[in-house]
Amino acid sequence: MERSSSQILFNYLPGKTFDHESYRVVCKVDRVEGDQLEEIDRTTVVNRVNARLDAARADGNNIVNFDERSRRTAGAWSIKRPTQVVGRVFPLLLQCRLGCKRVFELREDGSGPKLRQCPSCGKRLSQVQQIQFHECGTLRSLEVPACPRHGRANMALDDRGSLSTSDWRWICRAAGCNQTINRPLTRRCDCGTHPQSMLRTDIYRSNHVYRPHREQIIDFPVKERRLFVDGLSAVDNTLAAFLGVAEDRLGAAENAETQAESMRKLAESLATSNPALAQQLLKELEKPGAGEPLADQVDRYFSAAEKEAVAELVRDFVVASRGVGFSPWQQSVPDEARRAVIDTALNGCGIVSLKFSRAFPTSVVVFGYSRGGSDTGEAAVVGFARDGDKHVMYGSENKADAVLVELSPQRLLRCVNIEEPDATRARARLAGIIANREEPAATTLRGIVHTFAHAFIKATSAWAGLDSTSLAEYLFLGAGAFAVYEVVGTGISMGGIHRMVQRHLLAVSREFNAVASGCMYDPACLDRAGACFACVHLSDVSCQEFNTNLNRRLLVGESGYLRE
Repeated sequence: MERSSSQILFNYLPGKTFDHESYRVVCKVDRVEGDQLEEIDRTTVVNRVNARLDAARADGNNIVNFDERSRRTAGAWSIKRPTQVVGRVFPLLLQCRLGCKRVFELREDGSGPKLRQCPSCGKRLSQVQQIQFHECGTLRSLEVPACPRHGRANMALDDRGSLSTSDWRWICRAAGCNQTINRPLTRRCDCGTHPQSMLRTDIYRSNHVYRPHREQIIDFPVKERRLFVDGLSAVDNTLAAFLGVAEDRLGAAENAETQAESMRKLAESLATSNPALAQQLLKELEKPGAGEPLADQVDRYFSAAEKEAVAELVRDFVVASRGVGFSPWQQSVPDEARRAVIDTALNGCGIVSLKFSRAFPTSVVVFGYSRGGSDTGEAAVVGFARDGDKHVMYGSENKADAVLVELSPQRLLRCVNIEEPDATRARARLAGIIANREEPAATTLRGIVHTFAHAFIKATSAWAGLDSTSLAEYLFLGAGAFAVYEVVGTGISMGGIHRMVQRHLLAVSREFNAVASGCMYDPACLDRAGACFACVHLSDVSCQEFNTNLNRRLLVGESGYLRE
């Protein structure tokens, strides 16, 4: 079955069940075929994935099908762009739901009832939607209990019209029997890894049955990678750019890197025709730069102990805002009077900056999945089947229209009862709280940015002419910012975000306020979870965090971000 890379990444990964629209059956993905993804920033991806795996282990989750040593090496991974899905029918338990209620088992080799017709009464057979699963990755069809006298051959399932297995009754339909079998639908997993663990039962499409683990990165341009990632002063460069201090020295460093890149390309072109000159150019590049270090500026805002963590947290934001071609929204709106009205509306929403780019370069990879709960220690991270001796992840690149939205650091800090009149120190304090996980402030601040991003995506969808599943978020939590970009599965951007920036920003700001402040299920929604499918929940395609840490009270509650 052929699907686009984006469709496969979000709906057809190995081990996942899905509805086959052509044959009207439920299937399970056995394997995904694809080509090697060569253009991706392999080092950054592997480092990010390993950080996620290490964090999962630290939280008490098991790691399955990952070699502890080799997984840390970029060359030990095969990163594939998925192109084709191979699956088979699953679950294998069939029921004559509209007739005699008898159940029949298909076998792995395909043997069993033919034509999906009940051999007993001739009515249509359908798959029993409940399955059993375990955190080790095991997935099974329900096991039919046996009658003590007649075995399993004549068993029927009376589900009483309920999806809850606690309401079900298993009945032997052998002649003269009609005995009810009260055996529970529980058994231990035979994986051997967790001998005391019981298989859980749920409907096949439940999020508990399959939860993919994704990682998003920005594909760093070469100049920004050398300046903010690989260079000796990368940490100080990143923090200086984030805070907006020492811009003259940082600009000089960027110009020097541009010249150095030109020299590298020249050396490569001369490698064959004039190797001596090429070697001389490369030696010049090895000399230390003449620019002054930026540590004296950065150390005013961050301690030496926290600089590394904060730089790692805000690096994506720095690269996105400086190296991806974002330009202020004002450049897309020529009318000065209209710009003033829009600016007032955006400020009223707490947006201090909104920029637009035609080529926001992101990559998404999926490196494994979990079966079970999403809470700490409840589910293992299971890796995909190996490609020879290599670990496997699936990924795709995306380059499309995007907006970069920044919230007010001072306003965010006031939501956690911190007053900071200096804008630069407020930005540093915000990043420090989240990088150092200062609770409960860090969770509150992350929740504000995340909930704001979801409400903004809903508003953008309404005025960009795009379904919300065609839009996705990229969170820059340490900067109090996020990007909303178009998910391009075909390689062609629809241009909806660009039109929205040009014509509908004022309408988007009003729509945003409506989404944030109202839900069809209020007051129950706002009083309980503060978020649901009718207001700010998004599909897995659009949300990095699977709709966790969302609460509209963080925006419109008594001390919410929008209440100033």
